[in-house]
This record gives sequence, C-alpha cells and structure tokens, in this order.
Amino acid sequence: MTDEAATTDADIGDRTGSWLTPSRFVWLALIAVALIVVSFVIRGLSRLVVGYDVAMGLSAPFLLAGGLLVVGLTLRGLLDLLGIAPIDG
Repeated sequence: MTDEAATTDADIGDRTGSWLTPSRFVWLALIAVALIVVSFVIRGLSRLVVGYDVAMGLSAPFLLAGGLLVVGLTLRGLLDLLGIAPIDG
C-alpha cells in the first residue's frame, strides 16, 4: 500500500474544495440551455404527430429540469457574488 492510496479521516476532512468549479458551472449552464432548447424542439416536432396536450406532456420534463437547473445555478451564482459560498477556482 502506497502513501498516496492511504487516506485517513483527517485527510478527507482537510479538503475544503467545492465540487463546483467555474468550468463545471459553465457546463451545467450549457446543459440547462440545451435542456430548454430540447424541450421546445420536442414540443414542436411532436405536435406534428400527436395533439397539443401530449406534446406538452412530452416536453414538460425537459423544460422543468432545465428551469430548475437555471434557478439553482442562479442562486449558486448569487451566493458566490455575495461572498457567502465562493465557487472555487
């Protein structure tokens, strides 16, 4: 067993880094925009085949996921702007 593989609880407790890095924040924002765009594409294309209500039902989960991700990232960005929980760089 090498020293690199051996970790103790104290070593794990010393990690103060956040899982959210600036590049991960950008990727999550791009995923949120992509989910919203996919929602509109699904709604538009499915209206050609099925009715409006079914099209809305098919696109709603994507729109909801994208919207919640945008809200979460906005709140997280606000916490970073206020200095409460900075995004690690």
